[in-house]
Amino acid sequence: MQSNSQQQLDDWVSGKMTEEQFQPVFAQNWSYDWRLYRDIFIFARDNKIPLIALNVPKEIVVKVSRQGYKALSKEEIKNLPPGTNADLNNTHTEFLKRALKHRHCATAAWR
Repeated sequence: MQSNSQQQLDDWVSGKMTEEQFQPVFAQNWSYDWRLYRDIFIFARDNKIPLIALNVPKEIVVKVSRQGYKALSKEEIKNLPPGTNADLNNTHTEFLKRALKHRHCATAAWR
C-alpha cells in the first residue's frame, strides 16, 4: 500500500471502514484482485494487527521514471524514506549489474 494510504489502513484495522469502503482504497493501491488478498486483510482487521503502508506514492514513482529523481521537489523528497537518493553507483546496483549481465533481459545500459 502507498504511504499516503496509512490513515485508511489504520481505519480498516480499527474497524472504522467496512469491506465495501476499503475495497476502493485497495484498488487504488494495487492492481491485484481483492479476492486474492481479502483473507489477509480480514485477518489483520479481526485480530487488530497493524498494517503499514510502505510503498512510495504512485505519483512520485511515475515522476521519477519519466523525469528522473532530480525532478522531485524538496517536499516530495522530504516524504521519502531517509537515505533515499538516485545514486546508481552503489554496491547493490553493482551486484544487480553483474547478476543481470548475461541474462536475456540485460540491455546495453546495464553493461
